[in-house]
Amino acid sequence: MMKKIIGFVAFSGIWITLILNPLHWRLTLMPLKKNTLNPKFYEYNLQILCLGIHIVIDDGNWEESIIK
Repeated sequence: MMKKIIGFVAFSGIWITLILNPLHWRLTLMPLKKNTLNPKFYEYNLQILCLGIHIVIDDGNWEESIIK
């Protein structure tokens, strides 16, 4: 159980982006979606004008498939 929690903490992340060019500003909401290669990988994108937020929830399961 603890190994799974550490995997999620190690491979998940939040990116906050500031977009300075007004030509790239937009309103975008991409809902939480699964990745086809890894069923435990979720991704969420939100952009409101000059601020972009990208959230990834992952347990690092893809790393095992690369090693094999």
